[in-house]
Amino acid sequence: MGKYCKECGTLLKPGAKFCHVCGKTLAQTPQPQEQPRQYAPQQYAPRSTHLMATAPRMKSRTGLFIAGGAAVLLVTALALVLFVWPGLYHKAGKEDAATAANGVAAGIVEMPKDSREIVRVSAALLLDELRAQDASGLWNMGAAFGIPQEMMDSPQAVVDARLTAEDQEDEMNYRQSSTVAEDGTAAYELTLSGSGETMASGAYFQGDDMFIRLQDATQPLLRYTLSDPQDVDAINALPPMERYLACLSEAHPKEQAGLAWEERMALAMDSLTATLAEEDVEQGTQERSILGQTHLVDTYTISLSGPAAGETMRGLLSAWESERAARRFLNMADNADAILEEDIVPGTTLENMAALAEDSAGQATMTFVVSLLEERPVGLALQFSLPEGSIALEMNLWQDEYEKENRISLRAPDGRGFDMQDLSQIGTGGVYDQELLQTLYLPGGAEGAINRMTAQSTYGDNSLSTTFQNEYLDMYSGKGTAIMAEGTYSHTVANGQLNGNASGKTSFPVDGETQTVLYDATVLLSDQPGVVRVPEFLEGSGVFAQNYTELTSLLMEDYEEFAEMSDAKKGLGANLLLMMGEM
Repeated sequence: MGKYCKECGTLLKPGAKFCHVCGKTLAQTPQPQEQPRQYAPQQYAPRSTHLMATAPRMKSRTGLFIAGGAAVLLVTALALVLFVWPGLYHKAGKEDAATAANGVAAGIVEMPKDSREIVRVSAALLLDELRAQDASGLWNMGAAFGIPQEMMDSPQAVVDARLTAEDQEDEMNYRQSSTVAEDGTAAYELTLSGSGETMASGAYFQGDDMFIRLQDATQPLLRYTLSDPQDVDAINALPPMERYLACLSEAHPKEQAGLAWEERMALAMDSLTATLAEEDVEQGTQERSILGQTHLVDTYTISLSGPAAGETMRGLLSAWESERAARRFLNMADNADAILEEDIVPGTTLENMAALAEDSAGQATMTFVVSLLEERPVGLALQFSLPEGSIALEMNLWQDEYEKENRISLRAPDGRGFDMQDLSQIGTGGVYDQELLQTLYLPGGAEGAINRMTAQSTYGDNSLSTTFQNEYLDMYSGKGTAIMAEGTYSHTVANGQLNGNASGKTSFPVDGETQTVLYDATVLLSDQPGVVRVPEFLEGSGVFAQNYTELTSLLMEDYEEFAEMSDAKKGLGANLLLMMGEM
């Protein structure tokens, strides 16, 4: 029989040293018990996670109890917060690489004549896709459901959902809203209601202040002031939930806000081409299959060795590490259960690659290839090698309106990495057949998890309707745990406002049995600034955190555990804090 956390009642993982829900350090090691596995990152459909295996009772800091099947509904709502909400957005100023490549093809961006500059421009456009994907722990609803790019950063966004445990009477209503006012003031608010009780929480941003309200108005309001104007500028470029997570995750959000991406990428490209003459770039052609048709693409190859190779690789890694979305994407393999549950590998995928590049000395070699189809960048291949190991990144990106074929693969020196393919092709009756397939690899190269999503979508001038099916298989412990999801989504767009509807179900294993949760939801996005009402902070009754250390000590019992979490788990922990008053 499994054991439960004495603090919050959560069913504990085998061998856990702390509770994965409330973060409480455990005095004893729980007995081994089969657990449902975390739902791997993907971009099309709602996902469940191992967090759905909660105990029958959860207690908030205010004393509110959520019992029985409602606990399952609560963590389903948490999954929606983590996987649905952030996916509504790309970071401000981020440009989709496939769209940029379309611009090159259409003559919007003029491709240079110098072969070295062709490599630089093409690489910049293609590598920018690493931060457009944002697929490591977040469900990108925009990519999944075709929400127009111009609405991704909507000043107003609201999701209302009703969750029902199948074959049970438990029901929970859940709302998450994100609002940015005309003056930049912003709010991220969550409301849960069920069993006659309601919890309302929020994070509010005004000037250089963040205010946190935990659960209800009877709790003291917490105020945190950012002292560095650059940190304020960095978070103000983010949607409200990302502002909240950035303030909890880093003492200086500017360091992970992507502000240094262009500068560091330019330095890496300087290292790549600085010592080369134009004739040093090898030009050729290669056949490439795109959506079943063979095309002849032009290739440009640069080969480096010694310090130049090491400096270029370190420059690229520095840029990738500086941007949260790129970091999430490249660390995708770290979400495999064998890594999350057992903590078998010290450091992230990016850290594993950085360690190799740091020790490169003069023995490193690099091959860097870009490919163009009619002056449109469509492919990149990078191979960095040392006697101790290698780094390999391959990207093939092509998109024309709703048709696309995107393939990205990564391998770190220890064998970790992923393969991802994202396909969409028009079929019978104007319906687009779509597939997203992700395979995560563990250290040593063994498969850790496979996630497959298929969808059938119909696009109108200002509308979309889609039906999707999702299966996730985790090979942790060799047992192959399957999680299923299926549903429908539709939306219309008019006068700068998107109105969407979603319904479906997700099934996942809990204690050897299959648990099914039904959901129906509405989505509202508006391009008009909203109205934000920041709760009044009363001196004497509110709590003021004067610095980052005070903020984390006030909110978390064990900050060190939080600091070591992946970006995806930090997001879940931050939302647990808002919903339950503790992490």
